[in-house]
Amino acid sequence: MDSTSSPQVDLTSSPQVKRIFLVIIIFIIVVFGVRFIAGGSEDDWICEDGKWIKHGVPVAPMPTKPCPLTSDQKRVEKYIRENIGEISSIDAVLGGTWHVSDVGFLGGGIVGVIYEDGHIEARFLAEYEVFEGEVFLSNVQALE
Repeated sequence: MDSTSSPQVDLTSSPQVKRIFLVIIIFIIVVFGVRFIAGGSEDDWICEDGKWIKHGVPVAPMPTKPCPLTSDQKRVEKYIRENIGEISSIDAVLGGTWHVSDVGFLGGGIVGVIYEDGHIEARFLAEYEVFEGEVFLSNVQALE
């Protein structure tokens, strides 16, 4: 044996190495367990921009209920309901006042509104934007 060479140590038989290896394996198992058990399924329907988008391969069919409104959409709906008289390009008839029947978000910053005054019904599409909490409507187009 050469006097300059060091003796070989078998690391696989060392109890400390076995403990460290066991701790690493347990840690990996715990991380993956938390991710897949508590993290939920990757295969689901996700609401994006007012539409249900398939993510992965969901077991359940696409939801039939509308996507929940975002905070900006809620703000836009409130603004429209409170200001429909000023937004509408049509005057209410026979002393009526406008009331919003339905607000629908079509995606891409477009909102559709149905409103009536008790005598006639009207509809419009508009682009919306919320900036620093303030609602802006543009390109309001009456529909027939």
